[in-house]
Order: sequence, then C-alpha cells, then structure tokens
Amino acid sequence: SRTYDIYASTYDDLDGGSIASSLGIDDARNKLLSLARGNVLEVGVGTGLNLQSYRYCSSPPPKDSYSSNANVSNNYMGDCVTSITLVDISEQMLLQAQSKITFLQNKEVIPKHIPIKIIQADATTQL
Repeated sequence: SRTYDIYASTYDDLDGGSIASSLGIDDARNKLLSLARGNVLEVGVGTGLNLQSYRYCSSPPPKDSYSSNANVSNNYMGDCVTSITLVDISEQMLLQAQSKITFLQNKEVIPKHIPIKIIQADATTQL
C-alpha cells in the first residue's frame, strides 16, 4: 500500500489520460462499466477512475422497492447502479477517490442519493 500511497496523486496519469485513450482503454472502460447494475462492489478502486463511467440511477428507488414487492425492486435495480462500495488497500488512493466522488456529485454525474461506502482493506486477506 505504501507504493500506491506515493503514486496516488499522479496515478490517473498512469492508468488514464491520453495514453489510455489512444489505446482504447477509456472506451473499453466506459462500455464495460455502463453495463453495471444494482449494488456494485469495486475492489481495487484506486483513485476512482471508473466512477464517472457507471450509469447511476437518476432518482432514489420507490419507497416500497425494498419491501416485499420484489418486482418493483428488481425493475429499479435492473436499470442502473443503485449503490456502490469501494475497496482499496491504499489510504491515499481512497482520499483521491473521495475527492473525485465529491467533484462528480457536485457536477451531478453521481447523484447525491446514491449510497457510497468506502472501505480501506487488503482484499486478499481482509475481506
């Protein structure tokens, strides 16, 4: 985690940016992540580079969507991301992700009603 902490502030330049775009990585990322639905778990979230690529539900679920009416819940969750849990081993990467979340919420890319949970953990041993 120490190595990732060191590179956290510039990591998006390594994993994203113009090189990733020219190689088609950004397009592939956007295409794949736009298919995510319901409650999403992203392990190794890093700086949150993927966060803007998800399709988030534009409004909260109906109040009865988590009750016994499974059809309402399934229909709602079938269309978009309803919540997201982000896991990473690096504290500094998660701080970058948190900043990105705030920015994307302010830009209304991530609606503020979407529950977001951030967990610092080693996914190979702590989950």
